Amino acid sequence: ALLLLAEASPRDPYYVANGFDAAYDWTGELGQWAWHDAFGRGVPTPRRLRAALTASGATPPDRVFRFINNNDTAARFVTRHGAGRTRVAAALLMTLPGLPLVYTGDEVGAEYEPYKGPPPLDWKDRHGLRAHYRRLVALRAADPALRGPDLRLLDASPDDRVLAYLRPGASAAEDRIVLLNFGEAAVRARLAADGWTGTGFRDLLNGGVVVVDPAAPAIDLPAFGIRVLALDAPDQEGP
Repeated sequence: ALLLLAEASPRDPYYVANGFDAAYDWTGELGQWAWHDAFGRGVPTPRRLRAALTASGATPPDRVFRFINNNDTAARFVTRHGAGRTRVAAALLMTLPGLPLVYTGDEVGAEYEPYKGPPPLDWKDRHGLRAHYRRLVALRAADPALRGPDLRLLDASPDDRVLAYLRPGASAAEDRIVLLNFGEAAVRARLAADGWTGTGFRDLLNGGVVVVDPAAPAIDLPAFGIRVLALDAPDQEGP
């Protein structure tokens, strides 16, 4: 198989319209990462991610080449933002439409900086990320909704800490709801009740069942928490 990747922004529709399979997740400025200002302490990460995801609408979402590190992003994500936020960012990467890049050593939290003469990788998993990446990769590979082209951002509060979105499947039973807590403290994520009638959900990443009141949907997330939810009963309907 051959992949033709444009080192250009997906915000310019020219490249995918003219034969490229995907384009890098840059802003309109070549080499500036679309998520460059979205992370860090005190930053309203979900709001900035929503803005970036909305801004990249010129190219179909499944044709965007997404990453949290590459050879142009300098200091590694885990170095700048810590292991907890890295776990959430990796889950974001693996549950959005697009082509996710696991850059050399991301799966073990490698902290060398490209172009600065790094030593050979020793593959020691100092941040405990390997099993997390394995689960995310296996979940994406097994679940058609997480590989699909469609994304629907959901209203969630507190919107400075929680990002929520729906990955539609072929039916309501195959829809997936992703909730990400980018905060350092546990939070009760509240979602809009419009159209929400499902009550029982399986957490595909962590295991267990989550019960939701459809009149006032709220889901508990631990610090840097991640949930990937599927309806627990096929005759229920989600949001």
